[in-house]
Amino acid sequence: WICINIICLLGVDGSGKSSKVKEIKKLLKNDFTVKVSHIHVTVFRLFSFPLLKFSNIILKNKIEANHPCTTNNAVKKIWVWLYLLDFLIYFIGDNIFFILKYFFSGNKNKFIWILDRYYFDGLIDISCAFKDDSIITSGYLYKIFQFILPKPMITILLDITPEITKIRKPEEQLNYEYIDLRRTKYLRLAKLIGINVVDATSSFSSVTKSLLKLIRKELPKLSI
Repeated sequence: WICINIICLLGVDGSGKSSKVKEIKKLLKNDFTVKVSHIHVTVFRLFSFPLLKFSNIILKNKIEANHPCTTNNAVKKIWVWLYLLDFLIYFIGDNIFFILKYFFSGNKNKFIWILDRYYFDGLIDISCAFKDDSIITSGYLYKIFQFILPKPMITILLDITPEITKIRKPEEQLNYEYIDLRRTKYLRLAKLIGINVVDATSSFSSVTKSLLKLIRKELPKLSI
């Protein structure tokens, strides 16, 4: 339904997604209409979070460490649909004006959408909560996301080790095992569907150079 040029960056916390999307926008904004979206759906939980709080009070379930999902299987089945609803509301609401501008534009090739996270990250979240790798690429949620959301022109995984995450994000007190689990799932996803992987432990300029090289391959007409 929308064939816009999408550049999508994935990765665990501290991988540098936010700083890199800003850098890419800076290099493209003179020649394109660029929109940067930070898909922080774990912050916007209009429906899914109240369910967790309610179940925690009524059923007295413990919320899993470092993840917004209860251990109750019945609640999980409801939560995943509310999570999907939250994602779609946030995604559309945050980008509605850009989408409308795109649809009414006479030159749609001049639009570039840079995403800091996407539905892939949501699938990683759910996979971690359910302890089920099949959710990532073969589950019904993956198929739903693929059907209703635009496909990225290029998706890039910024890969860093848990040690680097803890150094870059000391204030968040992230659990090492949890970070390592997410990283493993990201790398598995990249291998399964052909996502480009960039070593984000290098210097800022080196990582930026690698990103632009990959982008140039997809958009040869770009003057970057």
